[in-house]
Amino acid sequence: MVSLNDIQDGAVSQTGLTDFGDDSFRAGLEVLLASLRDEARLNARGEAFIYQRIIGYLGQRLQVEDWYRRHPEIADEPIEAPLIGLGLPRTGSTALSMLLARLRRCRRTRRG
Repeated sequence: MVSLNDIQDGAVSQTGLTDFGDDSFRAGLEVLLASLRDEARLNARGEAFIYQRIIGYLGQRLQVEDWYRRHPEIADEPIEAPLIGLGLPRTGSTALSMLLARLRRCRRTRRG
């Protein structure tokens, strides 16, 4: 089965970046990988899909950390009354986030 090191190596290989920032994500990722290994009963296709997805998300983390390293002035920007939208699948949350992203004062996070 795939280990945390395998996942991290895949993300590094995909992006060419190595700084994951604060390692607080590792504990949760270990739990997820253990659950996939011990409980999910994935077939080969499911494994290939989910591990590539996780590698992609970890690659995004590397890109965000790299962006912050190259642009430390981001930390100086005030965030007043953030708008956070959450929703269950098929409830319109993606459409809402895309609509809000069109507003000049709103920015949305990247999705994989």
